[in-house]
Amino acid sequence: VRGLFAAFAFLVDGPASALLFAERALFSTGFGLDFNEVRPGHIRSSEKTIKIHISELKIGMFVSKLDRPWLETRNAPTVSLQLDPWFQNNMMLQADQPLVFSGTSAPGTTVHGIIATSSGSRNVSAECQCTADGRWQLQFPAFPAAAESLDCTIFSDSAEQQLTNLLCGDIWICAGQSNMEWPLQQTLPEEYSLASTEIASLRLLHLPPGTPGTSAAFPVSQLQRLQPEQFFRGTWNHSSQQTAAGFSAVGWHFGRTMLQLTSRPIGLISTAVGGSPTEAWISSHTLSQHPELSALTAADWLSNPLLGEFCPLRGRQNLQPHLQAGIRIPSDLAGPNHPFRPGFLWAAAMQDLLLRPFRGVIWYQGESNAETAERVEQHEILFSKMIEEWRRTAGTDFPVVFVQLPGMQRPHWPEFRESQRRLQKQLKNTAMAVTIDLGDPQDVHPRSKQPVGERLAFAAHMLRDSPTATTAAGFAPLPGRLQREQSHLQLDFECGGDSLQSSDGELLRHFEIITADSTVHAVEARITAPGTITIAMDGIRQPRQLRYAWRPFPSPPVNLVNSTGLPASPFELQIPPLAAP
Repeated sequence: VRGLFAAFAFLVDGPASALLFAERALFSTGFGLDFNEVRPGHIRSSEKTIKIHISELKIGMFVSKLDRPWLETRNAPTVSLQLDPWFQNNMMLQADQPLVFSGTSAPGTTVHGIIATSSGSRNVSAECQCTADGRWQLQFPAFPAAAESLDCTIFSDSAEQQLTNLLCGDIWICAGQSNMEWPLQQTLPEEYSLASTEIASLRLLHLPPGTPGTSAAFPVSQLQRLQPEQFFRGTWNHSSQQTAAGFSAVGWHFGRTMLQLTSRPIGLISTAVGGSPTEAWISSHTLSQHPELSALTAADWLSNPLLGEFCPLRGRQNLQPHLQAGIRIPSDLAGPNHPFRPGFLWAAAMQDLLLRPFRGVIWYQGESNAETAERVEQHEILFSKMIEEWRRTAGTDFPVVFVQLPGMQRPHWPEFRESQRRLQKQLKNTAMAVTIDLGDPQDVHPRSKQPVGERLAFAAHMLRDSPTATTAAGFAPLPGRLQREQSHLQLDFECGGDSLQSSDGELLRHFEIITADSTVHAVEARITAPGTITIAMDGIRQPRQLRYAWRPFPSPPVNLVNSTGLPASPFELQIPPLAAP
């Protein structure tokens, strides 16, 4: 050690003589030098590395004979350099936006970073100082979407972190309830088989919920997961049969189709919880500030009638046995934590995900908010506030593509689907995947998910290229202007494609007119122009509404489609008065 100090004192005579003196002194005291450079200004060592900075000169030394107890008795400070858990190997980074990495280290530490392509064709560096509270953040220039992988090295003078096999592409959040959560391995065999080959440009971050979807009491061992910061855990992987098996089937088919449509790598983050209501995905603060929603958070949610029957019942089934046994569950005045509790999934997932770079959100949810007429009406407010809060948090009007509920024998689903259609028309940069033809009369979980994911992708692709063009081929036919003539109605469609068609060549089915006395009249409808339908009205007095596919589960199947085969949305329209002659 005395020789080492002498070497430092000798630096006044210049770096060359200092280096020679230091080498002699170090070897005499049991130190050695290894000059195998791994990057400019750093020396590789096979044991503990000490880095000494003198102007631009950096000398790397490794301990070869000095024993560890000596280091401990000297209290040599060791502060690790850590990346935030979000940053993982194999992850997708959002293309065309600055790349930001963050973590912790000792206050005042200089943190460096290098991002390099696997071929070495491009590398960029960044540097920052760790703040007084131990936080650091490196920002790199944006990278374009590309199939070539990236490696990232983050280092300080005392530590180093490596991230490998990263990609730049488009990240989509896949959120909702059980039909979004439904795993690929439980779908139709021919749909699951598509995941049998590896897809390096499709990256998956599966965040399964911390508690099971069950009517039984939660396992005691999982109650600790009922903390927002503990509820979702997962790792990034590229798509393979193994990693895709438990992943969202709707999300996976969406990602595979987007990859084909855009030729850009796709990253999917699945954060869906079976049975979860819309209000769970909105912050408690936003709910409490809205005059028509504040009551949702004003009392113990397990007994709040405004939340319908299903969600509080399931909460009691999952939690009450533990509460009665005196087991502590994280709670406050609004009741115990649970994925169905208003605000919980916002705190557990969305408030963090929305602050990170991403492309958009796909959403499949609504079953838990469609059980009564009151809940359907309430959902229309909830959905608008949810999108508003998400976009405010993200700081951008990112695209949201959602699934209109399919056919099923549940009484309030026609009204819910109509509400979804109106919401899509009102909310900018949104699109809706119509699935009225894909449901099951009794099973809330139809096993075919491929067409749902594909329709979401078609709409998302259209929004990406033409966010205001609702007539593009990726959109389902939606009703437009309705005109009344003496003996018929004329309805123009935003048909999403070249024309309207009958999918089976038969007359169009499921059109009806409701009169002032609430009588329902089945009526004949014909395609009379590429985007126009004429509806006969002979003998019908005082017509009030025109409806299409206004059944919980239309049977026989609907057959009004566009030229790409996408079905028209169900609807209810007010019939205008007869124009004056």
